[in-house]
Amino acid sequence: KQGSGVFSASDFQCVLDFYCSRLQDYACAMEVLGGLLSVAQLPLTGGQLAHITGALLDDTDVRSLAQPSRHVALQLGLLLSERVVTNASGEEMDLSPLRLLLLSLRAFDGEKDPRNLLLYLRLLRYLVLATERAQPDGFAAVASEVYDSLSAYFPIAFTPPPDDTNGITQQHLLQ
Repeated sequence: KQGSGVFSASDFQCVLDFYCSRLQDYACAMEVLGGLLSVAQLPLTGGQLAHITGALLDDTDVRSLAQPSRHVALQLGLLLSERVVTNASGEEMDLSPLRLLLLSLRAFDGEKDPRNLLLYLRLLRYLVLATERAQPDGFAAVASEVYDSLSAYFPIAFTPPPDDTNGITQQHLLQ
């Protein structure tokens, strides 16, 4: 943990840089995403949050990952978005809710797995509401891009397979 005596600030930054640089190594993406998910729950500076967010949403082709890795990537994307939007550190950041929305649309668009789709839709809902609060005029400029991404999923004609153990129904996706 940063500042706890286990890692110095520079050691922690080195670990963070390593994780972010390994995101493009798809053979170990699941392990790296799990590590970043743990790191993202620690107290981080605005710059560190922006670094992880950029590595995930800008530099990584999340759509080419296997389903379990995409699931962790979506969990990480949601956590980072919540942390960036609330910005408890109070630091100035280059990541507005609008920019996060656009990056998320491009990173996760086209998701087909219902487990991941639930997270993707929750992420989009959160970022659309955050964008409307922070930049009402900005959202109007990207509303068509959000619509294009979401319209591919409607009408939702999902029927879970008879042996499905996930418990995801059409109603879950409609909410």
